[in-house]
Amino acid sequence: MLKEQLIFLIKNLGRYEQINGILDKSTQYYRIGDDYRTSLESLLTLVKGHNSVDVLVYLWELHLLEKHLLTIFLLNNNIKDNDTKSIIVIITELFVLMTTPVDLDQIVDFADDNVCLQRDILKAQHAYKELFAKNPIVLRTLLNLLNDHLKIEISKHTENNVMIVRLVLSLFRNLLAIDKKDKRLHYNLVHQYYKETIIECLCSFDSKNIELFQCNIIIQEIFYHIFYGIEPSDILENPTAEANEFSKKLLENEEKKKEDRRRFNERFSGKYWVKMPDGYEILTSKKDARANKLLDRSEDKENKRPIKDEWLPKKNLGLDINDTTRDCLKVTAIKFLNTIFTTLVHSIGKELKSEHHNKYQHSIHLFYIMKFFLELCQLLSTKDLNTFSVKNWLDIMNYKIFRLLFNKIKYFKDKKLWLELQIGLECLKQMSKTIEMMGSKNSDYDHETRNKAQQLQYRILCEKESLELIVDVVKKSSKQSVSFLRSLIETVHRFLSMLERVKLRKYIYVKQKYQPNKPSKNVKYIKDEYEYLMDKMDSREQRHRTEAFDRYEKCYVNEEVLSTYCALLDKEYETIDLDFHYINSMFFRIFSHCESSIFLKLSFMELLHRVLEHFKELTDSFHLNLNDSQIKFKEFAYKIVEDFAIRMEKNPLTYIELIFPKIDLFTEHESCHQALLPEELGHLGFKKQEELPHEIQVEQWIENLLSLLLEENKSYLIEWLQEVLRKFAEESQDIENGEENVATKSCDSSKNHVIIADNAEQWDALANDEHFMALLNLLKFKKITDENGVRWIITESVSSTDLLTLVDKIDMKLKIIDLKKEMEEKKEKERELKKRKREKEE
Repeated sequence: MLKEQLIFLIKNLGRYEQINGILDKSTQYYRIGDDYRTSLESLLTLVKGHNSVDVLVYLWELHLLEKHLLTIFLLNNNIKDNDTKSIIVIITELFVLMTTPVDLDQIVDFADDNVCLQRDILKAQHAYKELFAKNPIVLRTLLNLLNDHLKIEISKHTENNVMIVRLVLSLFRNLLAIDKKDKRLHYNLVHQYYKETIIECLCSFDSKNIELFQCNIIIQEIFYHIFYGIEPSDILENPTAEANEFSKKLLENEEKKKEDRRRFNERFSGKYWVKMPDGYEILTSKKDARANKLLDRSEDKENKRPIKDEWLPKKNLGLDINDTTRDCLKVTAIKFLNTIFTTLVHSIGKELKSEHHNKYQHSIHLFYIMKFFLELCQLLSTKDLNTFSVKNWLDIMNYKIFRLLFNKIKYFKDKKLWLELQIGLECLKQMSKTIEMMGSKNSDYDHETRNKAQQLQYRILCEKESLELIVDVVKKSSKQSVSFLRSLIETVHRFLSMLERVKLRKYIYVKQKYQPNKPSKNVKYIKDEYEYLMDKMDSREQRHRTEAFDRYEKCYVNEEVLSTYCALLDKEYETIDLDFHYINSMFFRIFSHCESSIFLKLSFMELLHRVLEHFKELTDSFHLNLNDSQIKFKEFAYKIVEDFAIRMEKNPLTYIELIFPKIDLFTEHESCHQALLPEELGHLGFKKQEELPHEIQVEQWIENLLSLLLEENKSYLIEWLQEVLRKFAEESQDIENGEENVATKSCDSSKNHVIIADNAEQWDALANDEHFMALLNLLKFKKITDENGVRWIITESVSSTDLLTLVDKIDMKLKIIDLKKEMEEKKEKERELKKRKREKEE
């Protein structure tokens, strides 16, 4: 029924007719229907009421837009006539409905029909985009319609005016949002926007117009889709010109080599680098080369080197644009930057802070635009642009924008929107870099701008919640993608570097009234009213700022933070483009607070070994030089190994820290506490988290060593140790009761309890078993080595109660170990059941 109605209304719009002309040449003529206006209104109402993917696909199959709507639109392009203007508005609304990008995530279904619908709607919208790019007259008419309503005075605006402005802007936005994968078509459309002065019209919006028409989000999305997927350097640099210049240099070098070879006298024995099939060059004389006598590869490494790659540099070829389009993008970017960039950011930031605004896509678009144009500004400041000038774009760098960014980062983290979080982190990195550049003493900015940047840095440093948020993101990101980890680590490095300026700064700017009689070089920046003079910071204030930054830096001294950095290092240490500078910076920050203690983990030491072996392979096998960041990392790794060796000399038990990874003992204890029944807690001696002893790390070591002995089938040693402790407790109790005439073979003349073995296995364990000896050491035994051999004693200062406590402690640890094994077996059974259930369902 619906399709029949659509066909009937489309037929009433008009039809093509053949007209015979001179010399039997026929042409097509579109005859508009008698009641086409009513048909357009009915068609609009019908499409609005059934705005679904299948209806839009059916309209595309009927060729509604190219056969009817565009033709009627071009025949009624007189916007000064109210009748034709109303027809243009109706058709424009149909254009918007047909070109609105479809969210495929909302129609996800594994049915074949839905897959075909998705493919067809993408084809249809791609065809629509191509039609508009090839018909600039349509874009020009739409722009005239937009300008006609923008010229109306603010006091005379009606809801209809606002609706038409938003309608035209929405169409401009929709066309750019369609199928950005076809780069050539996309940038052709952008070029048409620039050529028809649509970009210029968008940049003419001021704060009053944006608030009146409520079009800030739409304008933001237009520029977002224009610059999405490109880097600022792509529109400022011409890769073709760079490639031509590079090729000229290669040609000059080759001509020079030919000239040197021509001048060389063949009668003299010179040496040449001969290219081999294995990718190396071998140094040999011309005489040996003619006799096919090349040097053996293993003879001398100095006579062998890898062939240098002299091909043209491989750049990102994602941009399929010509020089004209590149100039168009550059002019568009700078024009937007100099006109409405600041106004748009403040307007959208104000709207995103409201509680009713829950569409996070708009905040993502804002952060992308801010990141893009802040980076563009830094590139423009380093290049000589005679025809362009950059306005004071630093007005967006205020605390409100940072506060908005931190709130959205928290929202993305809580919702686990990792791709959106990555864009937010990229924006934070660029903002931190900009603030650091603004507040630098060596920058070209005036004192007022530097003072603004320094005050903002200090205010961010005082925001405890925001600072802890970044640390929390680092802790929970160890399992994310390599791209996310790179963005995160670079952002943290830039963020800490920006805040560290607060600690290192020894001066402040003081604002005072300008005195006209005393000339000052700072007056021209602040309209001859006030000036900012540099003054030395008070020592108390400087100490307060230093302590604030050190407190925050200590938050990164955490094993979860270290694991995140190690995750990236483990995945990417063999790649060429990995910059170790960001990793080195964080490792040295952690080392400055806790030295090497947190790095003494078996997994970390093993990772260091693999990285150092890779460096050795680069230098020995491939004859490549390490860059500065790799050399710094190598020095840090050697420092960790050296500190570990020193610790081993002082305390042989340090190897326990390396074998058993440092875990959050409180968390593990609490998890076992929650897994047990209430009646089992008292029986096993469990305590609450706040009641745990201060030496809980030693308790964990004891449990680990007992587990290790059980795995080695040495439970008999544990039972024998418990018997010895009970025996020592009885002897100590007799001594405490005054029965000193008790003589046992377990006591020597100095009243110290000595462990005496009953068999060869026990003697061997006392002298050679590292795990058993480590357990004795932790249980307050002392090792003595003399001419009689190795003895383990415990002094009489240890009471019988303490000895019995050690026995009970061992019992409790054994029960905990058994409990953990049971829990692990239970979890394994549950995993197997789930796996079988999943296999049955498949």
